[in-house]
Amino acid sequence: MAYKTVLLAEAKEEITEAAEFYHQVSPKLSADLLLKFYETLNSIVKAPLRNRLIRRKYRKLNLRRFPYKVVYAW
Repeated sequence: MAYKTVLLAEAKEEITEAAEFYHQVSPKLSADLLLKFYETLNSIVKAPLRNRLIRRKYRKLNLRRFPYKVVYAW
């Protein structure tokens, strides 16, 4: 079964702002944030039901090393 990944505009804006913030601290840190974000998305696509259920159809997965989580509907 093929899954469709759709990022809300708010999510795109938030990850962009976070990357810009971390870039001011260290470009490498910013790159690592984006890498962890896309690794998290790939993990969700590979096994969407594996992650913690937080509400009816919503699940979440925390980004490693950073204080962010991806909340998604299944």
